[in-house]
Amino acid sequence: MLGTAKGVFRPHGDTSMAFFIQEGRLMAEEKEKQEILAEMIRDALVSKELPKFYANGFVNFYGSSDVGILLKVNDQPLALLNLSYTVAKSLSQKLISMIEDFERKTGREIMTTDFIEQKMASGGTDDTIQ
Repeated sequence: MLGTAKGVFRPHGDTSMAFFIQEGRLMAEEKEKQEILAEMIRDALVSKELPKFYANGFVNFYGSSDVGILLKVNDQPLALLNLSYTVAKSLSQKLISMIEDFERKTGREIMTTDFIEQKMASGGTDDTIQ
């Protein structure tokens, strides 16, 4: 969320901190924060200590205080991720925003697993690519 002259700046995907931006400093603060996040991502990608996961499936569940995501590979459990409701909602909104941006830039809509399973179960339609 960006303030105009004075307000709060929260970079895309980062819900851990909010900064009060004084007039005239918005662009410098935004650039600096984006550079810090880019460096953090680069470091995480090359880190040998930080676990990295690839998943092609998931199961969502929730309780009274948080939500969980069981990540799966080829229908086998891989990792369990627990999130507070606030972080889960923020993550879902950021993921939707990223996917919509990707679809807009590529001109292609990404199919969901629900859509694919429905099409496979129904035998497809005339527009099915073979």
